[in-house]
Amino acid sequence: EMVSSFLFGSSRQLVNPAELVNYIRAQIPMEDDKLKVELAFDRHLPNIIVNKVRVARAIINLLENAIVAPYRHAYKHIVIEVKAVAEGLRITISDNGIGITASDMSRIWEIGYSTGHTTGLGLPFAKQIIEENDGTLQIDSVQNKGTVVTVLFPAVKEEQNETN
Repeated sequence: EMVSSFLFGSSRQLVNPAELVNYIRAQIPMEDDKLKVELAFDRHLPNIIVNKVRVARAIINLLENAIVAPYRHAYKHIVIEVKAVAEGLRITISDNGIGITASDMSRIWEIGYSTGHTTGLGLPFAKQIIEENDGTLQIDSVQNKGTVVTVLFPAVKEEQNETN
């Protein structure tokens, strides 16, 4: 499934958000005592049509950024919210890290730009994958408060639910 989804990036399927969240959770290491991850999602979530494997990889990249972000508290606190909104499905990842400076915010989408000695490919990759799947990605950050990443996908129209 993973190989096919990466080779055929334009392939999409009807995805239940709970299934997507469980798929993501299974791939995130959460054994760190200094890491507290809180997951909250609505009971009734709209289905979306996406490439599940590629979208999951993009969201995992966003979560990994939250996990490795420097913080000044006793523990790293990450909240993942999955909500039904008027526009569709909203996934929010917030952390209590040190935030992103204004000068870094202006460069976060540049391929190769990194403040953490990484390849600088994670955020541009995530943005590209999410947009290829008709979603949007927004990052808001306040220094010494943390960062909030918001991913929004349109809900499946009722007739699409029936044909897929």
